[in-house]
Amino acid sequence: MKEIQIVDLLRYYVCWNDTEKVLIEGIQNYDLKAFYNYLVYMKIIRNFKKGSANQILEIAKTFDNKTAEDVCRLSDKLYSKKVLAKNNKNALVASSKILWAFNHDRIIIDSINKKKLKLNTENINDYSEFCSMWVKEYERQRNNIDKIIDKHNLLKIDAIFAEEWFKKRVFDLYLIYLK
Repeated sequence: MKEIQIVDLLRYYVCWNDTEKVLIEGIQNYDLKAFYNYLVYMKIIRNFKKGSANQILEIAKTFDNKTAEDVCRLSDKLYSKKVLAKNNKNALVASSKILWAFNHDRIIIDSINKKKLKLNTENINDYSEFCSMWVKEYERQRNNIDKIIDKHNLLKIDAIFAEEWFKKRVFDLYLIYLK
């Protein structure tokens, strides 16, 4: 896997400032429009029945979001509340993205990132396996991220570059754009 470059950090910085920051601020204030727009932005709206955003937000805002197991539990809860579209039996990817909006320590699972990490895409329900592989690869890239931040004085631009969750999200998008 090639090393993260400055363009990867700046790509997410622009995404954060132009889109995600406003959405996350709205979600953390339980703004339904921001939540719906976030579901669209994260490309997970298709996992849910039309008109279910309010119900999903109500579930998510009261959901315990402290451990990786909570992603699986939210997926199960969304299934039991019958908000999933079509014949979906789980919403693991969507659950990780929803919980990330409330707790940036959550690792986002994504089918693209699973392929980039060379995980068996047949076993999409094994969130803990994904997280282990993701963290292992992130740790390989972490020092390089810090070197880029130091080399280009990015902390003078914005202190957000020092945030651990920000560096993890940089890695997350890096995987998506990795060729």
